[in-house]
Amino acid sequence: MSNKPVALVTGAGQGIGSGIAIALAKNGFDIIGNDCVFDPENKQKGLFEVKERTEGLDAVFFPVHGDISSPTGHDNILEQSLSSFNEIDMLVNNAEIAPRERLDVLDTTMESFDRIMSVNTEGRFFLPRKLPGR
Repeated sequence: MSNKPVALVTGAGQGIGSGIAIALAKNGFDIIGNDCVFDPENKQKGLFEVKERTEGLDAVFFPVHGDISSPTGHDNILEQSLSSFNEIDMLVNNAEIAPRERLDVLDTTMESFDRIMSVNTEGRFFLPRKLPGR
């Protein structure tokens, strides 16, 4: 690998996360791109489209499949990341989800609420605590 700083970007397969990964690559970072959707055959959309775009900017892009909603997911993401890079210089804890179905708050199910909280709150809170050297 190169001597560039390394950024781990969660939710790098789309939206703001892909934009952040590309901007960091333009600014001299190698990227560990994480997403819960992992389709190496799809180079038109998603993590592997972002991989091609960042590599076109002379950045190393390492795609990592994993779900930030659980401690097991955190371990998997970090294990894969650190197997390719010795350290992570920056965490962009971007992954977030919306409800699968938008309902009135009085009609929201516990399952929907729990899933949103596990990704958007717990994942963002607990993943950084597992980073080496913190």
